Amino acid sequence: MYKTSLFLNGDDYDVIIYDAEPAGLLCSMTHKAKQLVFTRAFSKVELEQAGLVKSQTDCVRLVESLCFVVSLTQEVQIHSRLPGISPPEPIATSTAAEVYLSTTTVGREKLMEVLGRGLIVLCKEKPMGLNAVLELGKWLLENNPNQPMVDK
Repeated sequence: MYKTSLFLNGDDYDVIIYDAEPAGLLCSMTHKAKQLVFTRAFSKVELEQAGLVKSQTDCVRLVESLCFVVSLTQEVQIHSRLPGISPPEPIATSTAAEVYLSTTTVGREKLMEVLGRGLIVLCKEKPMGLNAVLELGKWLLENNPNQPMVDK
């Protein structure tokens, strides 16, 4: 639908906008030197909220508004500065999961520490199959660091 070059953050990118009828538009940005490819779908609703239609002029507006953002999971993603365009959803990767588990706090502890204690209990009890999931769930509810302390 539309193809151009973009100089962003000191680097050159080839940008292609594809029509993903009826869903919206798909943007692909390829770093010219490193051949890194970034993609982002812009939904029909987002395009409408940003006042964009699938025209050459609006493709130019979209490309000129593109930037990179770092998600909560530390992934670099394409975003648009146009009002109405939502921030990109985090990418589900093993790296993203590791970052989430190691940085999220529950109470005064990291989530990984709490899960580790629960898994130690499971190893001692050795429940089988789905019972292991149920037991971990029960343990997490009983040992929730965010649970308020109540005197009995």
